Amino acid sequence: MKQLIVCSLLFFHFSGICQLKLYNESLTSKDSAVVYIGITNHLKIDGQQDLSKFKFTSTNSEITIDNNSISLQSGRRGLDTIRIYSNKKLVSTNIFRVDRINNPVAQLAFTLDSVISLNRILANPYLTVKIPNCLYEIKYNIFSFQCSLQKAGRSNFTYMGFVNGNKLTDDILKLIQKLLPGDKIVFDEIKVACGSGDTRKLPRLIITIK
Repeated sequence: MKQLIVCSLLFFHFSGICQLKLYNESLTSKDSAVVYIGITNHLKIDGQQDLSKFKFTSTNSEITIDNNSISLQSGRRGLDTIRIYSNKKLVSTNIFRVDRINNPVAQLAFTLDSVISLNRILANPYLTVKIPNCLYEIKYNIFSFQCSLQKAGRSNFTYMGFVNGNKLTDDILKLIQKLLPGDKIVFDEIKVACGSGDTRKLPRLIITIK
């Protein structure tokens, strides 16, 4: 009976270790097994605060452990197998997809759709930044842009105004209210600031009224 209890305790001890799971805390979806090239991915072992008893190896990245924090930098696309050892024994294997971060783009009314209804635009008159097909949590803030309109079937543009910030002004919204299906809103000179303090200009955004 005593031997059975000891064996049971050993089983639960090792099975618990073997289920160690790595999370990428740099993502908007922490459960996604992906790391990105060109940034520092911050990883965490679920339920483990003390990392001193573990050793990590990677097939595709450079891993740094500092103050119980796991930092990972990947060099090429593909798969990355990260193995965790304790007392020189393999206790867990985690496989991540390594991918590139796409270029950021502007979106209107919190959607990447290029055809949007007037009601949605009027309810959400904001120009924001989105990185398509990317889970990396990065902050871009639009601080200025200019806005024009193009009537359906016409080639000329009518300038509506310059905006400081990321919200359409009341004057521009009054003009947008008069647009018809097929008319276009064109955003140019979209300037953004990122968390590092750098600024950049995003590509033109053209929205067609639904």
